[in-house]
Amino acid sequence: MIIKLIKSNQNFYLKIIDSYIFSIISKLRNGTIYKVRNKVFKFYNKILKDYPNGKVIDIGASIGNLSFYFLKMGFEVLAVEASPIRYNILTNRFKSNKNFTSLNTIISDKKEYIDFFENLHNPGLSSIDTKWIDITESKFNSKNQRITLPSDTLNNIIKPFKNIVYLKIDVEGAEELVLKTLHTPIPIISIEANLPYYMDETNRCLEKLNILSNKYQYNYAINYELIHNDWMTFNEIIVMISGINTSIDIFARIPKS
Repeated sequence: MIIKLIKSNQNFYLKIIDSYIFSIISKLRNGTIYKVRNKVFKFYNKILKDYPNGKVIDIGASIGNLSFYFLKMGFEVLAVEASPIRYNILTNRFKSNKNFTSLNTIISDKKEYIDFFENLHNPGLSSIDTKWIDITESKFNSKNQRITLPSDTLNNIIKPFKNIVYLKIDVEGAEELVLKTLHTPIPIISIEANLPYYMDETNRCLEKLNILSNKYQYNYAINYELIHNDWMTFNEIIVMISGINTSIDIFARIPKS
């Protein structure tokens, strides 16, 4: 009963589980939250090992569950979240961290006002992509609330920043739209790919990255585990994902010379 009450107040719940005391207790008890966080820390330490400092851009940050790790690893983080509700939780969570900045906007291919569909059952499934909304409503019986919000381009929001080492994009089907205005390669980029529904869109995202730099190597992860020991070429990753029928995170990296 007490745990349910605490979880119902998300700001309070996050304050507790993010605290140093909770992390020590969870570690000593080898608790579930400690195990999950330890796994994710190890995963991103492996992904970002060649770039120990710099700026991380977290597009589709939600309430900051991944921004949490990046900040703990010492990175400066720009977290971008469209949902006003989740954005308020996100900013409250990290308001005292000097390495954290945020934007409450949609990232699209132009600066304008566009429709955003807030998923009323699972906020993490919210999106601007109408194809995704049709999928969630028809297959998962989701209900969505349409709200009109400001959008900006990826090129515009990253312009002021130097030393961007990692761009994370997780926007439920709108990854291709986000990447449209990216004109310069970033050392590490990841995109969520909801397969098989977004196979064509994912292939076009990979084509975009290959145009930005033919030095990119590719891999993909499921549940914070890289599936292949060896990173792949553009042609290899296109073939590799062609038979996948689940949601994955695709990583592209330019090896540090």
